Amino acid sequence: MENTDTVKTLKALANDTRLEIVRMLLGRAMCIHALARHFHVSEPTICVHVRVLREAGLVTGERKGYFVHYRANRETVQALSAYFVELCAVNPTSCKDCQCHAKSNCRCHAKGKHNHETSSEDRS
Repeated sequence: MENTDTVKTLKALANDTRLEIVRMLLGRAMCIHALARHFHVSEPTICVHVRVLREAGLVTGERKGYFVHYRANRETVQALSAYFVELCAVNPTSCKDCQCHAKSNCRCHAKGKHNHETSSEDRS
């Protein structure tokens, strides 16, 4: 999963309703009408959420007669899961290993801080 895809997917899931829709659609296919009933909202509102999820590749639809039944795209969900597993496998480096210690203006440990950002206090 590329970074742009990951960001788009995470943005789509950053809404409680959309996250719940994906969770539900992992269990079974549902139409817009059933989703709207479950969430006690209008069908157009659910359509907007489903469109965002489809654009992010999280949901696919299959026409069955008059209705379109939506399912979660397990491949995308699994790719996102693998991304987080990979992200958690990154080993942090200690502050002493960073490049800023070669510079005279390192503030990593100034005032009990353990990062490389300069606070507004330090700038004045």
